[in-house]
Amino acid sequence: MMRVGIDAHKKSCTTCVFQDTDVLSSSPSETFVFKTSRQGVVEFMEKIPGGAMVAIESSTTGKAISKLLSGKYEVHMIAPPERKPSIKTNKRDAERIIKEDMLGYVRRSYIPSQQIEELRLIVSKQMDVGGKISAVKNQIHALLERNLLQSEFEELSDIFGVEGLERLGSLELPKHEKLTLAMHLEELKLYASQHRQIETEIAKTAEADVDCKNLMSHPGIASFVAVAIKARTGDASRFPTKKQFCSYAGVVPKADNTGEHVSEHNRVKHGDDVLKYALTCGVNAAVHANADSAVKRFYLKHLAKGKSPQDAEVAAARKLACIVWKILTSKQRYVEEDRYLTARKMRRLSQTARRPLKHATNPEDVSTLTASLKSETDVLERYPEEMHVMSMRERSRSKHNPSRIKGASEAGGAVAN
Repeated sequence: MMRVGIDAHKKSCTTCVFQDTDVLSSSPSETFVFKTSRQGVVEFMEKIPGGAMVAIESSTTGKAISKLLSGKYEVHMIAPPERKPSIKTNKRDAERIIKEDMLGYVRRSYIPSQQIEELRLIVSKQMDVGGKISAVKNQIHALLERNLLQSEFEELSDIFGVEGLERLGSLELPKHEKLTLAMHLEELKLYASQHRQIETEIAKTAEADVDCKNLMSHPGIASFVAVAIKARTGDASRFPTKKQFCSYAGVVPKADNTGEHVSEHNRVKHGDDVLKYALTCGVNAAVHANADSAVKRFYLKHLAKGKSPQDAEVAAARKLACIVWKILTSKQRYVEEDRYLTARKMRRLSQTARRPLKHATNPEDVSTLTASLKSETDVLERYPEEMHVMSMRERSRSKHNPSRIKGASEAGGAVAN
């Protein structure tokens, strides 16, 4: 069998081809580089006959290439090495990938299908829009604090409710602050419209998917949580046991204690962040639901033992993960299903999937939007893509080292003076 190792990068991919079955004692019969593009992949497929085994290192580029090659080749996507080799070149990496995969030294990564990729994309968009809404709300809170107006909203549980928004609209602010507030509110309106459209797409997806409807038979799982679980899990049969699924979700406690030494690392293993978030959302919903469930009883039992709400939530998330694994692998509904609650969720799901959208964005709008942005290119050019990464990194540093903010403000004042 021909074996091919690909070291994939953003602009180019280095390829090593082995003709012999004994890869370990031979050198590659051919080495070439192809451009990371659709045309480059076509050129690769013209050189390599079908049926070959192709090993690619797991990355965003590697995943994109593996999807294009999976129809013609046996594709293995492997995890990156835990230790960086002392001598590292693209050719050496391509050879290492195929040899370590043949020996079984590396873990093979899951290659999601096109359907699962689409589910992951829509869940990611929903969470991204939610994060933007949260960021703008925090900016409005900051605006109120710097103008000493937070006391005007003390008796309100949420300043973004109907009464809170009415008060925001009637605030007396300096002109520049009022302009800033107007821009923030305009952002919220845009993001809320996008959120509503994505929510409708998620409802349509959940309504058409059998696994999602089975998951929604649990009292704590609604459409978003069901689609998020399905998207991040993919093929549930790749987890032979529920323990492996819980470990993948990051809800398994870990320990590294020896003798008198007690480790101070995080209490749970790192797993899939989106799946863990979906499970904790399911736990919160199950706890507040009127229907009884094993997850709700488990959570309340841990609280009664004196556990903190956070610890009880993670423990209940593991309980929910075991239930989810059983539902997905057995293709059955939740055994303690509240049929009345499920029917109500399904009616709401159907209404959300079919509701009219006032300001929906359509794929056909791409050409119109790009044409409208042509007059704004001077503004877009001022802000490179790296600026977002820099600002995120700076906010992270300031969060972990508050003295940086104080030092920066003092330096700024010194310069101003």
